[in-house]
Amino acid sequence: MAVEPEDVVQGACFVTSTKQVRKVAEITADDRVNYMARASSGSNFGWGSTPSILPLRSEFASQVDRKVSCDGDPDRPERKGY
Repeated sequence: MAVEPEDVVQGACFVTSTKQVRKVAEITADDRVNYMARASSGSNFGWGSTPSILPLRSEFASQVDRKVSCDGDPDRPERKGY
């Protein structure tokens, strides 16, 4: 798993292997991830609605490849301090 479950925190963004950018909206009391998703940069789509079944934090971590900047460009890694 490229992302550790403890790195999945509210406000962080991650990219999947299919270039879907996911922004963590909330971590619930039972450790489930409520997130919004959008296509990679270059598209005119905004953040979409949350999934109907929220994945566990460990599941979410296994579904994403790496942390990225929330600016919409999944090819730009998240910079420390931003």
